[in-house]
Amino acid sequence: ALIARLEERGELITTLPDTAPEPTAVAFKLIYATQLREVDVKRLVEPSGARATRMARSPWRRASEALKVVGRKKPSPESKQAGPAEVVTALLPHAFAQESLQPLSPSVRVDLARIDELSGLAHELAIEVQRIASMADRFLHVAGFGAKEQFDLRFSARRVEREFLELEERLVELRMVSLAQTFTRAARLAGRLARELGKSVSVELAGRETHLDKMIVDRVADPIYHILRNAIDHGIETPDLRRLSGKRARGHVKIEAGLEGTRAVIAISDDGRGIDAAEVRRRSIEIGAITEVEQLTEEESLRLIFRPGFSTAGQVSAVSGRGVGLDAVERAIHDLGGEIRISSGRDKGARFEIAVPTTLVMISSFIVRVSDWRYAINVGQIIELLYVDPTDVIGRDGRRSISWQGGTIPLIELRFLLGLGGARVFHQAEMVAGGAYLGPRVPVFITRSGEKHVAIAVEQFEEQREIIVKSLGPHGRKIKGVIGAVDLEGGDVALVLDLPSLLVHRSIRM
Repeated sequence: ALIARLEERGELITTLPDTAPEPTAVAFKLIYATQLREVDVKRLVEPSGARATRMARSPWRRASEALKVVGRKKPSPESKQAGPAEVVTALLPHAFAQESLQPLSPSVRVDLARIDELSGLAHELAIEVQRIASMADRFLHVAGFGAKEQFDLRFSARRVEREFLELEERLVELRMVSLAQTFTRAARLAGRLARELGKSVSVELAGRETHLDKMIVDRVADPIYHILRNAIDHGIETPDLRRLSGKRARGHVKIEAGLEGTRAVIAISDDGRGIDAAEVRRRSIEIGAITEVEQLTEEESLRLIFRPGFSTAGQVSAVSGRGVGLDAVERAIHDLGGEIRISSGRDKGARFEIAVPTTLVMISSFIVRVSDWRYAINVGQIIELLYVDPTDVIGRDGRRSISWQGGTIPLIELRFLLGLGGARVFHQAEMVAGGAYLGPRVPVFITRSGEKHVAIAVEQFEEQREIIVKSLGPHGRKIKGVIGAVDLEGGDVALVLDLPSLLVHRSIRM
């Protein structure tokens, strides 16, 4: 309405973001041109809560007046040698000239697709340089270290290789943005929702300058907002109920972020009524999600709220019931190669932690081989690499398991997860009495599936390397457990796997 009124009486030149006085507010600066008097403009905007301030006298008008005074004065010999910009500078007031001829902004907007294209080209060139460097090493090994030219070739090839790797990293950094805008919007959402529900809530933001890939920031925003809505609607009590519980009338929600290695952890916590694990279990039995005989830890019981359609609310509001839609939240996080954790207790508040990779473009990966194919796995998803003696593998009811860190965890072949045919990793191992296996040692890596661990067997470990992940396009995104592909030397292509979503898709029973 304000903009419409302004445009009726003048011209709205541009709208610029401005610094808000507090995290829950948003501010803009409007540049407006009109023939109205300053007092009339103030009268026009003040009903909307805006303030009007007259800008300084236009420097362009001062410049035109200066040019009129100068007229067609014959240029001096010095000015004949000057370019057009220098002539104008000489005619304009010094302060204005110094200010107006500077760039308005040192920033430009670039489509992410163009950055991805440059990253791909840089990666392909880096692969070729690696081949040249390897050839130089072999040549030097065969010819010996006598010739200076041979050493210079090897040194130059390795230097160019390092520079291309640095170029790849810089291009990936161009995709990184902070969580500040997402957190600020979340704070405004919390304030607005609290007012609608008649609650008093303070919002604390921490780690807003944590930087992630823009694509991840965009895709993690909705899960953050969903958890926040649940916290305000069904976690934080009304002021009266909080007083009866001995709490401050004003509830508190904290949204924070930080880095843990190659992953970012975003936590949303509140000091509300919390989630009762016993109530979650009771409700899960009612809807048939589990049976009464199943024994679950408190942590496992809390994770039941991620089951589709689960809710502990007696009546689902316009916002949500505690748990409604959290299956979609978990699925969205898994699609990013991340995981979500929860901790809570009755009247102790709740804390949700979202762990996601900082980028899906350039990752540190480990290359493995299965059924003559090579696959890349994010090292952040690998807890431990080991070789398992088949005699240590336990087979029972058609399932395999191994002992690890004082317990027993399932053992699954990656070939099975990918739906590949061919010989099994244990094809040379024969079961003997007692349910053990005999055969060669098997390469196995340990990963996490939800709150539990699982061992995955492959045919061969190859190497760890930094890779640029290439998109598989709109059709490739439909493949569960695969986030992209990477070009390897020799023309080979390896699929980049996302183990958490692959395990969820295959519905691995622990």
